[in-house]
Amino acid sequence: MIDKLSREINENCIDQAIQTIEEIGEKKVNEAVPYLIEQLELTENALIKNSIALALADIGKTEALEPIVKQLKNQKQKVTEEHY
Repeated sequence: MIDKLSREINENCIDQAIQTIEEIGEKKVNEAVPYLIEQLELTENALIKNSIALALADIGKTEALEPIVKQLKNQKQKVTEEHY
């Protein structure tokens, strides 16, 4: 499933990637957590970032908490900068 997601992200197949990410979260695929965290930090696509954050929350691994909070802070900072 991780290989499939990697292909979808690399080929910019956003809708399919989001669907795969949601499936990973629903199935609580623990092995995907390191890859999801990596993609959360690397991707610029807000839809993929949000889907990854939700999937990580669904999986419930504590190591995902810090990267999710970091992304939320970054997102808040970008919004604040855009308004000033």
